[in-house]
Amino acid sequence: MRPKPFLTYFILCAIPLLFLAALNYWNGVRTANYTLSTIVQNDLNSFTGAVGEVLEEQEHEILGFSINRVVQDLLKKQRNEIDPVSNYFSGYFQSITLFSNDRKPLGLDSANLPRPDQGVWTSPGNSLFKNPGSTPGTVIYSAPVNDEKTGANLGAVVGVLDLQRVFATASRGLKSRSTRIVVTDRTGKTVYTSNGDESFDSTYQVASALIPSLGVASAVARQRSDFMSGAHRWGITGLVTALLLAAAAAYVLERHVSKTSRGIARVREDLSAIAKGELDRRIILQSSDDARGLAD
Repeated sequence: MRPKPFLTYFILCAIPLLFLAALNYWNGVRTANYTLSTIVQNDLNSFTGAVGEVLEEQEHEILGFSINRVVQDLLKKQRNEIDPVSNYFSGYFQSITLFSNDRKPLGLDSANLPRPDQGVWTSPGNSLFKNPGSTPGTVIYSAPVNDEKTGANLGAVVGVLDLQRVFATASRGLKSRSTRIVVTDRTGKTVYTSNGDESFDSTYQVASALIPSLGVASAVARQRSDFMSGAHRWGITGLVTALLLAAAAAYVLERHVSKTSRGIARVREDLSAIAKGELDRRIILQSSDDARGLAD
């Protein structure tokens, strides 16, 4: 007795269905990867854009501070009383120092103070100079303070900008809490990290870009599993569904072929009996396929 051909039918049905399911699985994973890559790149663009906006605001603040009449009066009187105008700043500067035109800080020990850029002493107008800070994660802004009437140089204002505060503000603008950010300087030293992690492994989708104005590189990342789990789940579901459909198709096909084969075998048996002289033998076959024509 020949074995049932169910396995053969199952294989024949499963091959194309599994191929389609695997193709759909691969396309789902590729789409998820592309979507994740786009989202991370958008996060990076949002972060660097927000950093640029905060920097621009702070530059406008220190420039506005340098032309403030109160600051000019303080330098004329050689007094270091920044408190009356300290609320002019929004809190991103670690320190603000006034230097007189003899290049000395007003009323302060100059040993550990940031020095203004040399260009402030000869700059004729309202200009701003930017230099790397003496400590990681800082930038020193220098602006000349010129007499409003005569244009003569009265001194300079020096502000130490805290980049960590800038980056923290920019990162809060991102919608997803799962986004991780790392900023490093030219030496590779971490300047800022959003959650303590200073590197990313292969489980993260990462986008990076330089911020030339600060001389730092920023990297934004998200966990791949947050996006790929859905694609894998639907892909596996498709494969299982393909196997179930193949089994159902193989069962139906086997039943159909088996029924047809039994009808043909019965007709052959009856024809053989008639050929042997059993002329009263009747061929009874309930079928709508080719075996019906053979019986007739």
